[in-house]
Amino acid sequence: MRLSKNTIIAFAQETAYGQLPSFDYSTGALLVERGELSILQDTTNYEPLRKEFGVKDVYVSGIHAQLEFDIVLKGDGVDGSGNVTEPQIGKLLEACMFNKQENVSEGITVGWTYTTGNGIVGVDFPSVAFEVYVAGNNSQADKYTLVGCVGTFRLTATAGRYPTLTFTFLGKLYSDPETVSIPAVSYPQTEPVPLEGINFTFGGYGFCVNELTIELGNRTAVRRCLSEANSVAGTIITGRETTGSIDPEAVFESDFPVFSKMKSGDVLTMSMTIGSEAGNKVTVSSDNVKIRELRFGDRDGIAIQDISLTFIQPDGGSELMIKFE
Repeated sequence: MRLSKNTIIAFAQETAYGQLPSFDYSTGALLVERGELSILQDTTNYEPLRKEFGVKDVYVSGIHAQLEFDIVLKGDGVDGSGNVTEPQIGKLLEACMFNKQENVSEGITVGWTYTTGNGIVGVDFPSVAFEVYVAGNNSQADKYTLVGCVGTFRLTATAGRYPTLTFTFLGKLYSDPETVSIPAVSYPQTEPVPLEGINFTFGGYGFCVNELTIELGNRTAVRRCLSEANSVAGTIITGRETTGSIDPEAVFESDFPVFSKMKSGDVLTMSMTIGSEAGNKVTVSSDNVKIRELRFGDRDGIAIQDISLTFIQPDGGSELMIKFE
């Protein structure tokens, strides 16, 4: 009997695109809430002119993999010297085309800042590889190895719950799956912080929001190549359109002019800070948000404003920043 919960996902940054790195299960195992692995391929029907009505054959090629999982947005604590530990999630963000900056004060690492960037993952940003042990029993599982992975994510922050990132990675299969013993793994020990009493502002105003969503919106593609095994050279991010939404309790236009700011195309700020302890404080922010649509709705008899957002990237700027302190 195989159980879905007996799934292990481990990752490592690649030093060169598509080359298998070494995996460290003490630091690279991801504590995910949901994991879905899909093996994908292209199919072409062979339908020559003949008296038979059915398809004569089907050719398959371009086999690759998509890995999707939910992981709580949190920090990974501090080390014995008081340095804020580089977060696991940060390496995943880099494979989604985020720039990394280590923040140092008086010789101590006080945080890590990640901002959306430009370039090619695998060249300008490190790509990642995954080992996925799928639905095992207590002793063994089928292991799938993915290399050259690039991705995107969706952030969901709902009142009273833990903030989560839903990552979707596209990559090459390194080899055929094999049934192996389940490895011993260790997970980060910091506890997630529920979204209660946090600081959230939009346009400098303290809206009462039930849920914030941000869709990074990276466009990922498979690089098809006839000279490569399985006709797949790798995967790539070709563009990005970052969007989001908030659903605050409705305010009067005289308190905060949502309609006027949408009509005039004002560029607004947004900020959400989760937690306060060193090593487990996360701030999600943007200085480049515009209101795309405004709809009025209802939540348990309370009037709400359903506000759709677009995150823009001005010259030399970024749409989104995630800071771990």
